[in-house]
Amino acid sequence: WADEMADSKYRSIVESCLRQRILYEDPEFPATNASLFFSQRPPYPISWMRPHDIAKQYGQEALFADDGYSRFDLNQGELGDCWVVAALASLADHEEALQRVVPPGQTMDPRQGYCGVFRFRFFRFGRWVEVLVDDRLPTRQGELVYIHSASQREFWSALVEKAYAKLFGCYESLSGGLIGDALDDFTGGMSESFNLNRVKPESLRGVPRYLFQAFDRNSLVGAGILDNKGPGTVTLTGRILPNGLVAGHAYTINDIRQLRLTDQSNRNILTTLVRVRNPWGDKVEWNGPWSDRSPEWSQLGSGARQALGLVARDDGEFWMRWEDFVANFDTLDMCHAPPEAGGDSAKRWAVQAMTGVWKPGQTAGGRPAYRDTHWMNPQFHVRLVDSDDDDDNLATCIIGLQQRDNRGVRRQSDYLQIGFVVYHLPTPQLVGRQLPRDFFNRNAFVAACDYFINSRANVKRFNLQPGNYVIVPCTFDAHQHGEFLLRVYTEREAAAPAVPLTPASGGGGGGEPLSPMTPKERRRGGSAESSALEALKRLAYDEARFRQVFAQQSGSDMALDPWELQQHLPQMLASIGRLELSIDACKQLVGVTDVDSSGKLSFAQFNYLWSLLVWWLKLFFEADGDRSGSIDGAELHSALSKSGYRLHGSQIMSLRRRYEDRNGRLDLSGFLRAMAAVVSAFRLFQNASRGQAYAKMTMEEFFAICLTV
Repeated sequence: WADEMADSKYRSIVESCLRQRILYEDPEFPATNASLFFSQRPPYPISWMRPHDIAKQYGQEALFADDGYSRFDLNQGELGDCWVVAALASLADHEEALQRVVPPGQTMDPRQGYCGVFRFRFFRFGRWVEVLVDDRLPTRQGELVYIHSASQREFWSALVEKAYAKLFGCYESLSGGLIGDALDDFTGGMSESFNLNRVKPESLRGVPRYLFQAFDRNSLVGAGILDNKGPGTVTLTGRILPNGLVAGHAYTINDIRQLRLTDQSNRNILTTLVRVRNPWGDKVEWNGPWSDRSPEWSQLGSGARQALGLVARDDGEFWMRWEDFVANFDTLDMCHAPPEAGGDSAKRWAVQAMTGVWKPGQTAGGRPAYRDTHWMNPQFHVRLVDSDDDDDNLATCIIGLQQRDNRGVRRQSDYLQIGFVVYHLPTPQLVGRQLPRDFFNRNAFVAACDYFINSRANVKRFNLQPGNYVIVPCTFDAHQHGEFLLRVYTEREAAAPAVPLTPASGGGGGGEPLSPMTPKERRRGGSAESSALEALKRLAYDEARFRQVFAQQSGSDMALDPWELQQHLPQMLASIGRLELSIDACKQLVGVTDVDSSGKLSFAQFNYLWSLLVWWLKLFFEADGDRSGSIDGAELHSALSKSGYRLHGSQIMSLRRRYEDRNGRLDLSGFLRAMAAVVSAFRLFQNASRGQAYAKMTMEEFFAICLTV
């Protein structure tokens, strides 16, 4: 539906411009300074020109693409967005993936419908979004200022950059970034990053194998050299190192080869080479071993070099030995393509994706150190099987957590510190259930991200024993609000799909949505009803005196209606403090035990309600540890877990939405209403289901139940 809406908007603009014989001017991204920068004005005046006017200066006709698309069409301009250029260069080598970002059929030929509007698509937080722009481009003295092609009449790359800048608010927003983020946005894939300068060399021994697998699966690969501008951020400095590499720069990796060579002692040596490209697209290249004209190439004949594609050109593209690459580069990003990207079906990643939300007081429990709230975080079940190509009897999976970026311009500090932990489910009985607090107190996580980081994404590869696992995405601190996308990549289809176990994913699933304690649990801890009676006895309940009080309050009919309950119940509970109950609250309390639907309570029914009220009061005051007179989401979770009723997270969230105040807290009246709703819902379902796991009813019966609760 979204695609249809975007297509309709694009076609409407084209038809309107052609009918009026005008060129499109984008009102959302005007040709003004607001589209150029948010803090730092360019040091020279900018003129906005259309491609036809630019090309005309050189006596040429403007083209959207000149003889197709190539990574050699991309040259970085005066904006520090080498991370974008490097990602686009990787994309240009994969036609099917490129067409997702650059829809085919776009032209600058007036005879074929050119009217100055172009469309591009980017993957943002789990879905593709279309961005429309006009073709007015920033120039200085008639030349493009930012990304441009080597051809003076080709403009597709400059327009992609403009659309991406519009997505983030302005061109300056693209200055400085992570190549992995751009690869994700251009492919819909997930980028796995390796910090080459933080780990021991032996820990990277498996990475060349990952690279071979990545290229087999149509993955895009980039790399970066930092320049002490902050962890993980690549910024353009233009500082060329003695070895020909550029500090603070992003590069593309587009091939990997292994050569079996013979040394002077006639021993076979396995040499791994990677092909690297500088987005500047010029002669600024690596000049060390295996560079274009290094003596190492003499070990291969020219024919062998041609056959292997090991060709030297002054185009910013060069080969490096793997060991030299690791020694000189700081980051390596592999963007693993989603299944829909095409390629050999046997080599595609199997992907499962889920969205969710951290909501303070409800599903924002923080890292495992927050023992009282960590269990409230969203939980996702996944079952892994060993179907990998290797023989280690382990299942490979890549887990990626991404947080939503709602900013108009980039601010690294706006990101939450996010991460995830993985727990193994030791018994099948736990599969599909939301894990309670006790599970996390008794079980340590078996895998986790390396760090909680304030980046857009946190990704890590694991080799785990086959089995059932629960992934818990979380923020470093508890009670922080944020939305997230969780993705799990496996080499083969997992034996069972990932299942969200809390409302943060936007769905239900798993476990009993609402059920009382089992008989065994009753023997161990008691049901809500029996525990309430025990609590009542401890309060020195005197039935004779209680019956006398009821008779005085209920009137001549010896039945208590909601209005009488509203008048007298606060007096009966005066010892606990002031209690204000609305008439709706009292009607709801009457409905808990009004099994004959008379709208009134007999003495026996009120006696039962009283026992429940005493139990609920005990739960409330135990949960209200700070004696504030109200409880938050975590305290509500705690009280409900002791109430004798198992509630799924979605029901708890519904209760909160209905009964909490504007500060997200429940006072005593709200808590009593919430407990009344739980008990009534369970009783009504039991009556309708007749002991089954489901209930079958008419619309009339369903309507009556909805009004009752």
